[in-house]
Amino acid sequence: MIFGAYFQVSAVGRVTEAVAKLTSNYFDLVVLCHSLKESECERIADLAHKHAHPARILALKPITDFGDERPWADDEVGVDAGPYGLLLKAAQMLDFRIMSRAKPRAGELLGSAVREPFPPQMSDAPTFNRRAQRKRF
Repeated sequence: MIFGAYFQVSAVGRVTEAVAKLTSNYFDLVVLCHSLKESECERIADLAHKHAHPARILALKPITDFGDERPWADDEVGVDAGPYGLLLKAAQMLDFRIMSRAKPRAGELLGSAVREPFPPQMSDAPTFNRRAQRKRF
């Protein structure tokens, strides 16, 4: 649901559905769950990478920065990063900037999950504090 707020999303529940979608459509990003078998992930990633419009592959894993690296994935993020960490990683992979002042829940590893400082840095555009500008009489 959180992806749907920023991206057009197509979800599937089976590998056969993913293969059918990938052969009939193109995608910018494919997110593969850590519950899939390695062979299933490789099959889907290979199909997505060989498409006329190759998709980037984001692999979910149980814990960020832990476990073997997956050679078929363009990047990885752990489920410990939480929904917002996943959203930030997907946005980073697509060069999409999410402007939010959301704060991580206790225990979330957003900075390490997306390998960027958290919270995201705001643009260099000047900002104004309306309270500071008010004159007191």
